[in-house]
Amino acid sequence: MWLCEGTYDIDWDAVSAVGTMLAVVVALWFSLADQRDRRRRDRTQSKIVATRIRDELADLKASLTSILAEFQDHERQNDFFDAMVAADPALRVRLVGDVSRLATPIIDGASDRMHVLPLAAATAVLHLVAEIGRLRRASRSVSELVGNGPDGAMDKAALLREALHAARKATDEADTACQRVLAN
Repeated sequence: MWLCEGTYDIDWDAVSAVGTMLAVVVALWFSLADQRDRRRRDRTQSKIVATRIRDELADLKASLTSILAEFQDHERQNDFFDAMVAADPALRVRLVGDVSRLATPIIDGASDRMHVLPLAAATAVLHLVAEIGRLRRASRSVSELVGNGPDGAMDKAALLREALHAARKATDEADTACQRVLAN
């Protein structure tokens, strides 16, 4: 008031504008703080899900590696692998049993938790679920081989071989995606 020499009038419009600006800044600050907390919570949840899935992936990878290792020598000669599986009922039973024992309860039930994973990791895990389903279907079709001719048996054995490799590759991709989630 001493600067204005007694003619000081309060400009209520200016005070109102400053108050409105402060209210907007405070509201934005609370909104951004809430978003940061939500992102932090989502990141923590995605790391928990990725850790649980990675533990199961390690078991799955070991099982697939062991199944493939048993046939590694024969696998180099695809026709021989297919003929061997098609011709040997005991081998078919063992293969089907090995495939049916592949434990993936967390991965199979992970579809309800995919929303917490980043898109790349969720896609990789869902692709793995599809490949495991394909592998199980291929093993069931091989187990049903009884009196089919050698051509049908070889075709089904070839599908099983391809499904084993696709499942192994999808397992590696899902593992890499989960590692990225854990690294962030």
